[in-house]
Amino acid sequence: MPKVEATPGLERTWETMQALCASTGPPGISHWSKTIKAGETTLHGHVLEYRDQQGRLVGGLQLHIMQMGRETSTPTVHSVVVDPGFRRQGIATQLAREALRRWPDLDLFTQQYTEDGAAFVNRFLEKQRHE
Repeated sequence: MPKVEATPGLERTWETMQALCASTGPPGISHWSKTIKAGETTLHGHVLEYRDQQGRLVGGLQLHIMQMGRETSTPTVHSVVVDPGFRRQGIATQLAREALRRWPDLDLFTQQYTEDGAAFVNRFLEKQRHE
């Protein structure tokens, strides 16, 4: 199975995800989206938020789908970020599974990954292969 590689110097921060999302909401995974149009190009941005039992944001997955005229791109993940205090608890895995459920043609191989992101995706793909 091919592996994804990290992009040197790439950063995705928890602070960026926090600024993007509301700090509280219903527990579990929720979804919201925003569409930006510029001429013939439309960007569909989607965010999956993961909240703990108290409704605090503890993880998020951001993806984009680009539409140019009649052509639509494969959904691509922009970032998956989990609060440092909640890492290694399966939150990113739950977000990735939900993204694949909603967007079955999601492409995990053409993204740019941080070191941690590449390690996560490689573990995730290996688990998926064995399920």
